[in-house]
Amino acid sequence: MNLNKIIKIRNDKRGSLISLAISKFNIFKIKRIFTIDFIKESRGNHAHIKCSQYFVCIKGKVLVEVISSKNKKKKYLLEENKIKGLLIKPNH
Repeated sequence: MNLNKIIKIRNDKRGSLISLAISKFNIFKIKRIFTIDFIKESRGNHAHIKCSQYFVCIKGKVLVEVISSKNKKKKYLLEENKIKGLLIKPNH
C-alpha cells in the first residue's frame, strides 16, 4: 500500500494540514483516529482484544515497542518523511 496516496501533509505559513483519504485505506474499517503530539513519556501499555491499530509518524520520530502474547518484544522506529505504517492486529 502506498501511504503517500493516503496521507498528505501540507505545510505553509499558516501551519500544517494533514489529510487522510479513508476511501483508499482498505486494510481494515476505520472507527477512530487519534493524534498524539509532544509526548513526554511512554503511552499505551495495554492490549486491544478486538481492534487493529495502525501507527504512522507524521512529525519527528516515535519508537513503538510491541510485546506479543508469548512475551516476545519487538521495537519499530517510525519517522517522518518515511511514511511507513505499522499495523498491530488484535491481541498481538
